[in-house]
Amino acid sequence: MVAGGMAEDCNSIEGAEKVAAFALSALEQVKTMRTKNGSSLQIRVGLASGPVVAGGVGAAMPRFCFFGDNVNMASRMESSSEPMRIQCTDVTHRLLSNSESYNFKMCQRKRKSGLGIHIKGKGRMQTYWINSFERVS
Repeated sequence: MVAGGMAEDCNSIEGAEKVAAFALSALEQVKTMRTKNGSSLQIRVGLASGPVVAGGVGAAMPRFCFFGDNVNMASRMESSSEPMRIQCTDVTHRLLSNSESYNFKMCQRKRKSGLGIHIKGKGRMQTYWINSFERVS
């Protein structure tokens, strides 16, 4: 799990930019990786933006954890994504579309049944693929 925008001086757009750029870089790195028997690796990525709660949990083996609807939504975006694709929510899409530092190439996810996909616990939602980005001069 990766979280962006957690610093006080980082706004929502910057947080979304950083996580999306990291995800695109991770996909590029995975393309070059091979298992010991030569098989290629594939990952799925899901992004969601919004408030979360974070804190330390546990006494015997403490962990720092994130909680909230947006954590669950990011998990749903990943699990319903496709191999070597980055799927994001409408909120993340809007944040990345408002970026002044980067130009993100994104497109709506479409299925034969039309726009949107069924997300467990949420119903039908419009989601987007993040395909690439370039720095704005």
